Amino acid sequence: MKIAKVFMVMALFFSAGCVTSDFFLKKAHFDNFYVSSYFPEFYVKDVAFVPFSSQAGLSRDQLAMINEVFVTELRKRNWYRVQVMDNVQARDFSRLEKIDAVISGEVINYQEQEPLKLGLQVSMRYLNTGQTAWSASNVFDASSRETVSLLKKYYREKKYAGSSLWEHKAYLISIKKYAEFCSSVLIDTIKEGWEKELALNKNKSGGKR
Repeated sequence: MKIAKVFMVMALFFSAGCVTSDFFLKKAHFDNFYVSSYFPEFYVKDVAFVPFSSQAGLSRDQLAMINEVFVTELRKRNWYRVQVMDNVQARDFSRLEKIDAVISGEVINYQEQEPLKLGLQVSMRYLNTGQTAWSASNVFDASSRETVSLLKKYYREKKYAGSSLWEHKAYLISIKKYAEFCSSVLIDTIKEGWEKELALNKNKSGGKR
């Protein structure tokens, strides 16, 4: 069992960022996100976060900022116990014995001058099987009407309900605040997808669980 788990850990890294036809595609407010139809059946509580890599030529400090913001937003939900591990630690079986899934990904687009732009591709994979539980990707372009509309919705619901919507513009100036918004929107698709799959499964079983 331990040997199988070690091989599965290795497979997670070799296949990071890939999505196969085995996953159930849904459309969100952006490009796409994927949720396994088995997601509601599997108990995920302890998650290892492996810091993002980058295709966008980021400096170490820029990448560290995005990783820090993403982990902060994930922990705010209180859905999982999150352990941050580097690539070496994540291959150490002794550190993974109590881990249910691994979250990893890439920064695929980045621009900190206005208009801001941030692209993220993220996945959560079950440690025991290597299958993807959830995967989401999007390039958030602050020059697009869709992104600004989504930002206003995020600001109204998550931040300062009742305050002036003009204050959302601070998120279009600060790359760190913008990364907070982008991370939050992607992470929320975990719950959205889980709830939709749970509803589908209940319908299939006639409402009996």
